[in-house]
Amino acid sequence: MIKNATNATNRISGLIFISDQDITSKSRYMNPKLISIASRTDGLAMKPFSYELGSKNLSFKMNHRFVENCYVLYGLAPTFFFTSTILFITSAIWISFVYGFRKNSSFPIQKILTIIPVLKGIEVMLYGLDYQKCPWVWEDIAPEAYLKMGKVTSVTFSYTFLHAFLYMLCRGWSLTIHTVDRNQATNVTMVMGLIYLMYSAYFLSIDFSGMMEFVNIVLAFVYLILGIINFQSLTKQIYLVRQFLLNADETIPAAF
Repeated sequence: MIKNATNATNRISGLIFISDQDITSKSRYMNPKLISIASRTDGLAMKPFSYELGSKNLSFKMNHRFVENCYVLYGLAPTFFFTSTILFITSAIWISFVYGFRKNSSFPIQKILTIIPVLKGIEVMLYGLDYQKCPWVWEDIAPEAYLKMGKVTSVTFSYTFLHAFLYMLCRGWSLTIHTVDRNQATNVTMVMGLIYLMYSAYFLSIDFSGMMEFVNIVLAFVYLILGIINFQSLTKQIYLVRQFLLNADETIPAAF
């Protein structure tokens, strides 16, 4: 039925779905010009006007409300592009110093930190491109699919790397410990897998409001647990460094 209704050769000028829930489509339809959704109450009230009733000329007025406020997103897109440009410039200067001018005096942790602005710049740039494409109505679905795939990949990888890196820093990596044992490697893998699965579920549930709210609650709970764990680890590392400095001061001869 949908295939016949969206055929360019028919005379249908509008297609209204009657449903109290949001519906999605796996493809784009350019015909008819009006494709909308109405609640069951409004749909049953409009249904008699969709066909001729005897000799009566019936008409009705329908105010179509667009979900996307594109004029707002068009103003935000340049801001995202400017922010991504600043991030790329910052990362380029940082990388030139860490890997070039100061490579002999740079620590491994400083080199790894250069990845963060690059990942964030890619993420912000993809969001700016996505906002610029509003209202996301293309005859070819491939560009939209590639853009969404890029957003999902960049966000999932960026936050997985960031949380794993923060977990390792709070554990004292490159400060109080320089090698990772089996248990620590297992914990890092669990953190990365948990963040990866949570953001995968987030993007999969983005079209389902009820499920997305549940995923957001679980994601906030995961952030809370990771924050508590990182805070406890960081407090322990501060204590260890403090004790080391105090003991080192006691061993310094009085002449110094």
